[in-house]
Amino acid sequence: MFHIARCQLLQGLSVICDSPLTGIVAYEHARTIVKEAHASLGVIECQCSDTLLWEQRINSRKILHLPAHHQTD
Repeated sequence: MFHIARCQLLQGLSVICDSPLTGIVAYEHARTIVKEAHASLGVIECQCSDTLLWEQRINSRKILHLPAHHQTD
């Protein structure tokens, strides 16, 4: 994801990455790319206020048999 984002930013394109961004390493990687491309970084945190709905969404992803990096456990 970061490689594609970097390529697009270096071409002057806008980029939106949908990622859990759970660790500082991923955030710092994003910051490095943004700095290299002379772009801006904005982080938006979203939370589902309905815990049951959130759990249903997470569980429904498991039936898709996606690799772990494509879903949130």
